[in-house]
Amino acid sequence: MAALIGILEIKKRVGGVSESTILKWKREYQTFPMQKLGGQWVSESDTLDRWFGLFCCDRLEEFRPPVVEEVAPPERPDSAVKVKSAPIVRKSRVKTGK
Repeated sequence: MAALIGILEIKKRVGGVSESTILKWKREYQTFPMQKLGGQWVSESDTLDRWFGLFCCDRLEEFRPPVVEEVAPPERPDSAVKVKSAPIVRKSRVKTGK
C-alpha cells in the first residue's frame, strides 16, 4: 500500500480527471477513499484503485472501505516538564535634544 499525498497524485491514479471532478466525487460518494490530513488530501493507492475500478464498472455497492481502528492519543505523564517563558522586556526609545 502506497500513500498518495496531494490531489495531484490522486488525480494521476484515477485516470487524470480534473481536481474539480475528484472533489465532486468526494462530495457525492460517501465511500470515496480520500481524507484531508494536515491540510493535504491523502489516500491509499490500493484502496483508491479498488474504488475506481468498481466505479468504472458501475458496481460501487460492492466497495467496502478498510476498517480503521481509532487510536487514542498517548497519555501525557503527570511529571511533564513545564517551561516558563521569560518576561518580554521592551526598551523605550528616548530622544535626545540634539
